[in-house]
Amino acid sequence: WAFSDAERAQEIRSSPAILGANQLAILTTRNRRVLGIDLGEGKMVWEALVRKRCDASPVICDARAWVGGLDGNLYAFNAADGTEAWSYQLSGQLLASCAIGEGKILAVTDKGTVACFGE
Repeated sequence: WAFSDAERAQEIRSSPAILGANQLAILTTRNRRVLGIDLGEGKMVWEALVRKRCDASPVICDARAWVGGLDGNLYAFNAADGTEAWSYQLSGQLLASCAIGEGKILAVTDKGTVACFGE
């Protein structure tokens, strides 16, 4: 299969994240959308809108898709249905993907902020 959304033409410049148990690919687009794509059929299962585009690749941790935006927000979406679970405003743009490990999410901004979330 191939996924295409010609109605809302978009650029996807980041790598997808894959949620294994639900067989979903999570994608970010340059037109402010975060998409959940069913890997079995190639169909969009959900979409969420953010305030500004997301150029960085999403990451998956604890069944959530973590996405950094150019608006300086770090977003957490429930990966199964795309509902926004959490967001946090940082100073600067999040241009790079977050790092995950040991129950922590690490985000960096273009203004030199390094933020660690988790236990």
